[in-house]
Amino acid sequence: KEIKSLEECMVIEEVVEVVDIGAVIVTKN
Repeated sequence: KEIKSLEECMVIEEVVEVVDIGAVIVTKN
């Protein structure tokens, strides 16, 4: 996959952050 725009890259970063937070919540429960 090629990242075609900065906006797309930022969206991917946001998704990664949400996934990380979700993983932490699941781990604590």
